[in-house]
Amino acid sequence: MTDVLANYSVTDVAAWYGRLTAEIGKRKLNGNVPLSSRFLRAYLANRNPKALLKFTAPIYLINHAKIKAAQAYHRRVFLTEEKARIGKAKKWAGIIPRLQDGRWNGTGKLSMTYQSLVEIGGTPAEIAQIQLRGNGQERDLFTRVVPHDNILIF
Repeated sequence: MTDVLANYSVTDVAAWYGRLTAEIGKRKLNGNVPLSSRFLRAYLANRNPKALLKFTAPIYLINHAKIKAAQAYHRRVFLTEEKARIGKAKKWAGIIPRLQDGRWNGTGKLSMTYQSLVEIGGTPAEIAQIQLRGNGQERDLFTRVVPHDNILIF
């Protein structure tokens, strides 16, 4: 495969991607700038590898079936109805272990955090479904995010 961009400077390539993200950004999804445009613009503008990108999630992301399923799973973990997946292992990580080991006495506030990766378009069949029959919102969520990127969704 030939690198068609090899003859262009980094500045020229970045400028082209900047024009692309500006054009994509004009195509609002439910009044929101598409995530693909926002992520690419942030990537092009960022020169700090430790920078943190914070953004308010669009409704179509918040209400996506896979996101809702992940939230329901997190709730079951917090309520100690299901074990948490930590690496390749599963262990109890909800409120009951915290009561048992004394980290929480059952009164007052309890702060728990559990993160998991939700992948949209994780299989060839799902990719084909999104590309052939998906709407603009589904295609926008298909934007790949490397798990090591510093991205927080609120």
